[in-house]
Parts: sequence; structure tokens; C-alpha cells
Amino acid sequence: MPRTCRITVSGLDLTTDFGRARGRLLASFPRIEDVVATTSPGTLLVVYSGRSNADAWVETLHGMHEPSAPRSAAAVGWHRFFDLPDAS
Repeated sequence: MPRTCRITVSGLDLTTDFGRARGRLLASFPRIEDVVATTSPGTLLVVYSGRSNADAWVETLHGMHEPSAPRSAAAVGWHRFFDLPDAS
């Protein structure tokens, strides 16, 4: 059964970057089934199966802006929201 996880990426502008961000996540992580934009700035809802890999998802999206400079989560200023409970 699919699960959802909400992630926020500092500096991600959903009006201009959403298509590229969605495509990158879907191409990079086979267990991601869909990526949905939210009304919160820089926040995406990730629909996935299996285990959450939110740290890697966020790092991949930070790579869109800084591909040669991987940094720690604290340095890039992101935070992961909780896994949302199943709707059942």
C-alpha cells in the first residue's frame, strides 16, 4: 500500500522547479510512485512504497541547485516532516 511523506526543500520554487524536481525524484527512486506539489513553499508530498528515504530525496533535490557541493542536512537548512498515516 502506498505511503506519503511530506518534505520541505529550502530554496525550491515550486512555480519554476516542480517539473524538474518531480522528474528527478521519479527517475532516481523507483519506489516513488508520485510527487505532488503543495501550497506550502518548497514542500512536496511524496507517494512511495517500501521504506521512506526522505534524506536521500531531499539531498537529490538540493543537487539540482548545487550539483558539485553535497552538504550536510544541517548546512542546507532542510527539514523532514513526519510520515503521514495511511488513509485507511
